[in-house]
Amino acid sequence: MKGDARMAKGTVIDVHCHLFGAKFAVMELAAATWAIIRKEYPYGVKPRGVFEPLKVLARVQGVADLAAYAARLITVATGDEKDNYELQVESFRKSLLGKKDLVVAPLMMDVYFALHDNKRFAGAKGSGAKGFEIDPVEMTDFNAHLDSIKRLVEREKAKIASLEGTAVRRGKDEAVDRIFGDVRKEFMKGSARGSGTGYEGIQMTPGYKYQLEELEALAKGNEGRIYPFLAIDPRREGFMELVKMKAAEENGAFKGIKLYPPLGYLPSHESLKELYEYCEKHRIPVTVHCSLGGMQNFRRFNRVTGWDRKAEDVDFKSKRITKSGFYADPAGWEPVLDEFPELKLNLGHFGGPGTGTEGSVNKEWVDTIRRLMAKFPNVYADIGYVSDMDRAAETLELIEADTLLKQRVMFGTDYVMVMMDLNLGGLDKYFNSYYGLDAELISGNARRFLGI
Repeated sequence: MKGDARMAKGTVIDVHCHLFGAKFAVMELAAATWAIIRKEYPYGVKPRGVFEPLKVLARVQGVADLAAYAARLITVATGDEKDNYELQVESFRKSLLGKKDLVVAPLMMDVYFALHDNKRFAGAKGSGAKGFEIDPVEMTDFNAHLDSIKRLVEREKAKIASLEGTAVRRGKDEAVDRIFGDVRKEFMKGSARGSGTGYEGIQMTPGYKYQLEELEALAKGNEGRIYPFLAIDPRREGFMELVKMKAAEENGAFKGIKLYPPLGYLPSHESLKELYEYCEKHRIPVTVHCSLGGMQNFRRFNRVTGWDRKAEDVDFKSKRITKSGFYADPAGWEPVLDEFPELKLNLGHFGGPGTGTEGSVNKEWVDTIRRLMAKFPNVYADIGYVSDMDRAAETLELIEADTLLKQRVMFGTDYVMVMMDLNLGGLDKYFNSYYGLDAELISGNARRFLGI
């Protein structure tokens, strides 16, 4: 497909989407909380002291929030990556854009460290990383733990239903039962245990590994239509070895890298320097979360570090700023780009909505993004999750009036996450809203960013 002039006119590229379902989130929730009660979180070091009682698990800071994230996914995405891809294609075919070809760049998500306060850190230089393991003699306890997690997710799902004004179902929840049944099978058959052959020295948590392998298989079966991005967190031990293994041009199935700073790290995190150098050298595109919304680290206190600042412990409750507002600010990418000026960077969501009236764009962040685009040749943005049509119209008006933005902004849906917006009315209607979009915005710019 590279160099095909027909691609820009006859193709829609969704440069910002997700194909993961609730299964990966539940697996990571189970693994992280099991490590917490064993006092091994996040790195699986030798347990210190006695296990925490299961009954106090829900009171551990952030656990209910991570369970709520899994519960929200269960409301919209109970299938696997293949199921969700097929649903995306089906919605596209139903839309006004459906006569074109669809190419997608699904982004992985790494949520394992959402409960981490950064006080203990290993990251890229870790050498003793072990995969998640359950000793056979502990399987009874682990099954009881899964039951505890299931009850917690059910409670969070009921809260969501109540807030949305829908009836809270009594008795069994079929979607929750199905997801937890699948998760239990994964752990019982051992597929979630250990890093696996070829991953020695890399911290491979169960849901992360499952999601990676599902996307890898899906991309290989749909060559030229799916270009997945590998989720990287600077706190994951051995992540650079994984990048070289999975995103290298000669043998990797992954086209780019996904970073999500609101989960608890700055773009200038020291351990990311090697990643940026590698991506700049090999022209590997990097997509990052750049919006006030989205998922965030669930700890009140974070140890904040960066090569451009002095380390400090931040109390986000007293600071009165969300972690997205702090970590995802596009201005935080300037020190990175000053050091790696050729880095191909996509600031996802184009800054997202502002804090003012409904439908308004985040003009301060948009201005910063525009300034970075003018200063650096490979800075892009996408309009994923612009589901409010008033904001969509305002965003497109800004782009249309600016030659540089027309060359650097790309189309995206943020599927499956956008399906949580009940006012949207379905993914096909989202596609319809962008029927007639300029060919460069709908595919040409993304083609240059992806290098296809």
